[in-house]
Amino acid sequence: MKIKVAIIILSATTALTALAESGDSSSALLAALSSPNFETRRSAAIELHKLGDNSGVPLMIEAMSTLTNETERNNAVVALRVMKDPRAIPILMRTTSDSSAYVRAISLAALGELTATNAYDTLIAHLDDIEDFGGCTPMCPGDSSCYALGALGNMNAIPHLIKALDQERTQSQACQALEKLTGESFRYDAEMWKKWWSKQETQQAGPAYPPQGVGSADP
Repeated sequence: MKIKVAIIILSATTALTALAESGDSSSALLAALSSPNFETRRSAAIELHKLGDNSGVPLMIEAMSTLTNETERNNAVVALRVMKDPRAIPILMRTTSDSSAYVRAISLAALGELTATNAYDTLIAHLDDIEDFGGCTPMCPGDSSCYALGALGNMNAIPHLIKALDQERTQSQACQALEKLTGESFRYDAEMWKKWWSKQETQQAGPAYPPQGVGSADP
């Protein structure tokens, strides 16, 4: 069954990619958004996005609210991440609580890439979310939270990321996020990070840094 589904998905994606590269394709892709087949709609939405048209975003937002098929939900949340449209922020905020670790992880990463400042507390809360999901490379929502906090650019996340260094599961992504935020490179040495951060706090005399990032829609 999984092989059959994969073939159907590949066929739909290949056909729509060829259509998008054929020239006058926008009208056909827009029509494909009304297809009864979810994968055709998803593929059309992504191909339209590549052409600068995010007409398919509302369909993918709706899909995350209504779909129950695991594969389709996984593909829908990936599409929302790819399209990077702020209209998806509310649904991505909700799906950070999804039962699927994969959906949670992609949602968290997407919120960081959208610089959704209202997601800061949610990202912090998921640093301890270390449920693995299947794949060639083991990943967990906590990894995505570290990555997203680095992308968000809020320096107040630094002490939380330092704490995440103590968790082997999130250590690598926490280190990368800290290096991105600070320009420093203490690798996995939590004690060195703590000393550095203590020095910064002493110099600041107050809240370390104001939140940064663009505004976003309310969930």
